[in-house]
This record gives sequence, structure tokens and C-alpha cells, in this order.
Amino acid sequence: MHNLKKIINYQLRDAFRSKLVIFYFLFFLVFTSLMFRFIGETSGVITNILNINVSFVPLLTLLYGTTFFYNSRGYILFMLTQPVRRTDLFLGIWGGVAIPLVLAQLVGVLLPFIFFSRLTGDAIVPLISLLVTGSFIVTVFLALAFFVAVWQDDKAKGFGVAITVWFLMALLYDGFILAISIFFADYPLETPLLIISTLNPIDLARIFCLIHMDASALMGYTGAVFKSYLQSTAGSIVAIVALLLWTSIPLTLSVLKFKKKDL
Repeated sequence: MHNLKKIINYQLRDAFRSKLVIFYFLFFLVFTSLMFRFIGETSGVITNILNINVSFVPLLTLLYGTTFFYNSRGYILFMLTQPVRRTDLFLGIWGGVAIPLVLAQLVGVLLPFIFFSRLTGDAIVPLISLLVTGSFIVTVFLALAFFVAVWQDDKAKGFGVAITVWFLMALLYDGFILAISIFFADYPLETPLLIISTLNPIDLARIFCLIHMDASALMGYTGAVFKSYLQSTAGSIVAIVALLLWTSIPLTLSVLKFKKKDL
């Protein structure tokens, strides 16, 4: 545990100086401020930030995570010559990348809300759900990025796999759901769609956020199933548990592979 904290602290000092982390913070700060400038309505601002979280952030996190892990090979080899457990090293590197990205988004989004929005009771819950989903998107796709990088030694193939993962979850998934709802319209689809939706962290994040907003038109078929079939509270719990599993399972499998990997 002591070594894990030291590795995370070292990674944090390095990551907070990263140009990408600074860009990530400034992007959300400027984007959110502009949304308040041109839209003004809190729900509209949250919806636009959510669209960024479920489209742009997964791809950025996947590419940054795989690049970071591949470029850290020299550091990893050096650390393995020290009395450090491989589990601590892997989790320390992952945590040192995840924490700055999460904080950059949280602060970048929250500051404009503090300055430009009146955070009434109706706005606080959607804002919290937005911040929670944004954090989960980062941790989930960073875990997937490290999973790809630790299992695929070839950098070009690793990038290809990462982009494919994003394409399947962000683009192809909606078409798949639409096809199912059309071809099997005569069958009860609530339970199958509920199960399928847990297989896509992007859809889970979108549902979790929109379920706390008056935005039923944006929820899509799976979101409507979550809200009607599980109701708001139960649907939120299912989404959170599924997102936690989406973070922990790839991380666990990556650690197991990393412990046995011949570097």
C-alpha cells in the first residue's frame, strides 16, 4: 500500500503537468462557459455536456490511456527492478492517470456552474449525476485502454482495438438496438434490452444522467425501459453497479495479465 501511494503521487505530479490534462480542463471550462453564454438554461447546458461525455470523452480516454501505457514501458521496466509489487505498479500508474482526468473534468465543469448558474434544488441532482457519469466514463474507458495495452503488445494493433471498442459502443450500438426493436417488435423486449444496455457503459452513463432530468425524449428506447421498468431509484442503482463493474473487471483482468506478463 505504501508503494502504491508513492507511485500514484509520482504519477500525479507528472500528469498534472501534462498538456493533455491542461487541455482537457480548459476544454470543459471554456465549453461549459460558452454553453451558459449561448443557451443559459441549466438543463440545456447539462445535456450538451452529456453529449460530449458520451461521444468525445470515451475516444480521447481510450487513445490517451493506450498511448500513455505504451510510452511508459521504460518506466515500468525500471520500476520492476525495484522492490515493488506488479499490482501496486499497475494500479498506481492507472490511478495516477485517472485522478487528474477526473479532477480536470469535475473542476472544468463545476466552476462555470458556480459562476453562471443558480444551483437550485432542481438543478443540483442533474448536475451531480452529470459529474458522476463524467467520472465513470473516464475511469471505465481508461480501464479498457489499459486492458487493451497490457494484452496487446503491438502499438498499432492496440490503437486499432481501442478505436474499434469506441466505434462499437458509441456508434454501432445504437443501430444494433434500433434493429432489435424493429425486427422483434412483436416480442416483449424490456428484459433483453435491460440486459443489453448494461453491456454498454456509454448507454449506462447517458441513462443515469437523463433519468434524473426531465428529458425523456433524449433517453432512447433503453433509457425508457430503465425508467419505466426499474423506476428512477432502482434504475440508478443498477446503472451505478454496472458502471462499477465496467471499471473493476477490466482492471482486475489487466492486473492478472500484467502480473504474468513477460516484459
